[in-house]
Amino acid sequence: IVFGHADGSISVFQPVSVQSPNKNHYTSSTSEAIPPPSLKQNQGYSLPPGHVVCCFLDGGVGLYDMGAKKWDFLRELGHVETIFDCKFNPDNPNLLATASFDGTIKVWDINTLTAVYTSPGNEGVIFSLSWAPGGLNCIAGATSRNGAFIWDIQKGKMVQRFTEHGKNGIFYIAWSNKDSKRIATCSGDGFCIIRTIDGKVLHKYKHPAAVFGCDWSQNNKDMIATGCEDKNVRVYYVATSSNQPL
Repeated sequence: IVFGHADGSISVFQPVSVQSPNKNHYTSSTSEAIPPPSLKQNQGYSLPPGHVVCCFLDGGVGLYDMGAKKWDFLRELGHVETIFDCKFNPDNPNLLATASFDGTIKVWDINTLTAVYTSPGNEGVIFSLSWAPGGLNCIAGATSRNGAFIWDIQKGKMVQRFTEHGKNGIFYIAWSNKDSKRIATCSGDGFCIIRTIDGKVLHKYKHPAAVFGCDWSQNNKDMIATGCEDKNVRVYYVATSSNQPL
């Protein structure tokens, strides 16, 4: 690895493999610096006075002082593109989740105005999110190209993915607030799909055009409404085998 310095000098380093502290570790602009591993003889190289600019997957930028082994500057974690959806945690009003064009979902503590969790990886555009009911501490997300997913916030990883819409963008996702096993998605392919959280498809409601929204009834666990590009709202009763709206 070659570094160029302001004084005109160049330093050359032998790359050394650094293992992540755990297999699910995700480096962001607010991650703590990982101490270097123990090196065998002839593998260690001293760091000259200098700085490294680091660019992170979440859009953060940092300036690291190699000599002092500390960050001189670290941009606060935040979205770097348009936010398409935001919802409060139904069980904790102090937590707000946001879904962004930058491919991440972030959970914010509104008391400190800081992001306390960030979904792993870049999912493309995330159009919509939905909190799991019943304190499951998961969020479902709908993307422009990678289908839908369930993100376990505590574990920090995706635990389920739904691909029934293929490569079509999913515009909205709704986790049933009265039946935690059911999730609905609606897509540009003209379908609203109802499935269980383990991926079993229960219903595929065909529409004449793209479906941009869906929402479960607050009073009946078996009723769901959809909003279609043809300017119609339809209400379906999912307890029957019929694919026709009420």
